[in-house]
Amino acid sequence: MAIEILVLAQEDCAFCDHARDVLARLGDEFDLEIRTVEMNSDEGGRLAAEGAILFPPGIFVEGKAFSYGRLSERKLRKHFVAFMTSSGMGAIERRSAHSRPVDGCDARRHPSPPCSQWSAAVRPPHGVTFGPISEPGRRPPCN
Repeated sequence: MAIEILVLAQEDCAFCDHARDVLARLGDEFDLEIRTVEMNSDEGGRLAAEGAILFPPGIFVEGKAFSYGRLSERKLRKHFVAFMTSSGMGAIERRSAHSRPVDGCDARRHPSPPCSQWSAAVRPPHGVTFGPISEPGRRPPCN
């Protein structure tokens, strides 16, 4: 069962391009059915008014307004996980991060959480916190 996403967009919109990129990455992890509507169209204007979308991109998930403006990938991923849990889809419907062939995997392109090797390689010692890369430009390979 696919999660229905509707994107209200317009031309020459950097936030709309960002939203498309985010949805493309999440599409590797979740089964998404994405439809785009121009915000300047009659349907787009009606949807924007109904969802209180002030400016593009407007994102609707399963027919309900989710956000507008710059799309947060983390917030949307959490929403998808919560939606799948509440709808009974569970982890079976969720796509694996490695569902496609990976040669010399680039950990920056992984959906969260990254592969287990990458996670273990950058796990800090107890009490130490740092970003996802322990050595700039160096990432362990994934098998």
